[in-house]
Amino acid sequence: MVSRHQIKQAIEILELAFAEDFHEYKQEIETTLKKVKKEINATNHAMSLLSEDAGKAQATFGFDEEWFRTRTLEQGYVVEKYINKWMISQSDWRLPMVIMAPTDPSNCHLGVKSMLVYVLTNAFDQKYLVDWVQKKLQRTDLPVPTMFRQKKLVHTGKINEFDVPYGQIGNVISTDYFPYLSLEQIRNYLKHIALILRPGGQAIIHASDAETEDEFKEVVDKKRCWCTIDIFKQMTIDAGLDYRYHVHVDKGYTFYHIQKPGTISSVKVFPTRMEPV
Repeated sequence: MVSRHQIKQAIEILELAFAEDFHEYKQEIETTLKKVKKEINATNHAMSLLSEDAGKAQATFGFDEEWFRTRTLEQGYVVEKYINKWMISQSDWRLPMVIMAPTDPSNCHLGVKSMLVYVLTNAFDQKYLVDWVQKKLQRTDLPVPTMFRQKKLVHTGKINEFDVPYGQIGNVISTDYFPYLSLEQIRNYLKHIALILRPGGQAIIHASDAETEDEFKEVVDKKRCWCTIDIFKQMTIDAGLDYRYHVHVDKGYTFYHIQKPGTISSVKVFPTRMEPV
């Protein structure tokens, strides 16, 4: 099935073609391209208006606190493996991590190597989080994993410094959350992610790319909010972050990799090497 990305690429190719010596087709091609571009731009504008404002988006799509709390996550195998690989490779005992978990603690146990893990959620409390991690890691007979801290998830896009210290976080991950937020909320979150990350810190954000056919249909059916690669990239830059790349992992799962400018450093030093006596 042809995606909106492919349509835009085809338009660019045709524009280059009629710029050359295809005189007999030039007028017809030019008229058709203008019409298609106008329709695409009109659709993008309409979708952006619905998803721009947080209040309007919630009223239109219904993605409120209760919706997040009661939904059931269905991450496929490919998505789970992708998240698992990223979190395990990025977890660093020297650097605090932030996990945004609006529905359940699905991926929280993967941060167990980090010195401190702030879990932003309103769906479960500290005790439930720790119990879930222990059972997931089959560590019920071992000491309680004390690195986890449950903090409030503020849907306006604000991350309070009282909950998460600014300039200290090494990694941020969010899945199954940003596709259901307005552009206003995403913009606010990116600004606050820039505040909590230390220089060189990274974030992996699962958000919409409504230029793909499947996700565009979900926006039309009011199953997710509007966002595209170009929009997300611009908001990232506006927040003072570096846009690194994006990956379409699976249907409905586009991950954006962003980073705070600078070189990563740590508040701790490496442990003393233990030599046999």
